[in-house]
Amino acid sequence: MPGWKTVVNPQRGIAFDVPVDWAVKSSGWVTYVAENGDPEETPLVGFAAPAILKEKRCRSDDDGNGTQEYTPLASVCSRAEPDARDTAEAARENARLWVYGSYAQPAKEKVATGAAKPFTTKSGLTGSVATATSTGADGKGRGAYDGKATAFAFENPAGETLSWTFVGVRGVDDEVPEPTVRKILGTVGSSTAHPDLRCHQEGPRPTRTGALPLPRTPGPWDAAPSNCPHRASSALPPAAARAAVPPAPADAAPGTGRTALHGHG
Repeated sequence: MPGWKTVVNPQRGIAFDVPVDWAVKSSGWVTYVAENGDPEETPLVGFAAPAILKEKRCRSDDDGNGTQEYTPLASVCSRAEPDARDTAEAARENARLWVYGSYAQPAKEKVATGAAKPFTTKSGLTGSVATATSTGADGKGRGAYDGKATAFAFENPAGETLSWTFVGVRGVDDEVPEPTVRKILGTVGSSTAHPDLRCHQEGPRPTRTGALPLPRTPGPWDAAPSNCPHRASSALPPAAARAAVPPAPADAAPGTGRTALHGHG
């Protein structure tokens, strides 16, 4: 999209564009949401290499551990879907889990998830898109905002299901309008075919790029979290949980945890 920034998830071979006021994070930056009060921090859903809008819009300490955590106005990124039966299921589950984990906990009944519908991006990717919204935030944590999510799931040339998801605050003056969400969605495509990635190809490149997935089973974060000076230690899951996730490739930049994007989901 002319005048916009390009976001790349090299591990999944996905690229898309966002408006210039969004902050594009590194390919190793990861985030997830978990049930409040879960001592194991088991992710409900997560993604990597995001773009974020108004990263520190709201600050709270939802779990009462003394650490202030931030919720942005919106974020968007991509991931693999190794457990999805089809693209429709992947799209609906992504949208539902992000809204529930980020805005509606513990009230699952406050999340409404729409039916998945066929969708084709401008680059020709065909798959399923679904939306979810929350209504009636309980007034605790994260500024008591309701949220919304749009998820698009599709198959890559290797037959693996991948997804792109937008998640953001709903019902506020600076809410990201739906036409903008759909405009971003329309730019989703393969990073190897993206017209704005010539600069990525001319200089040093990650060792693993392209449309094919990495030869490993993705973990729940779609990239292993690593120690990072920019996040509090409490943002990482317990060591036992981290040990179960394959290490990130050597070319991945240091990641970040749930604190950096969605607060204590």
